[in-house]
Amino acid sequence: MNYNKAIYTIFFIFLGAIFFQIVIIFIALLSNYFDAPELEAFLISVLKIYSIHLSMLFAGTFFSRLSARHANVDRKVFSVAVILSSLWNLLLVSSLLILMFITQPRFDVIIKFQEDIASNSAFLITGVLAYFFVAKKTNG
Repeated sequence: MNYNKAIYTIFFIFLGAIFFQIVIIFIALLSNYFDAPELEAFLISVLKIYSIHLSMLFAGTFFSRLSARHANVDRKVFSVAVILSSLWNLLLVSSLLILMFITQPRFDVIIKFQEDIASNSAFLITGVLAYFFVAKKTNG
């Protein structure tokens, strides 16, 4: 697979999950589930959760783009990166959905739980994303 397509696929997974979580929170806000200050706290929490992974994606893309512009990525490495990135993001989105609409705890509990889930499961993707950017790319 072309390197640029691979990068855009992984970016789409992360940005799609962020967007989906923000939509869920706005729906909850419109349903009067919580107030606007809690929305701000959640948005800050989402930025904290995704900051490391997005910075890794931006940095990896910037530094490896020059040497890999027309390269192909290893399909196995790409597949593992996509699967683990999808699972991690699905874990965050599904836990938000479950907490928001099934158990309905206080909003600070939701934020704490999301941050705990993200930090305790980050090992699923940080290593594979780092390896994805340093793995040997073939010209093709």
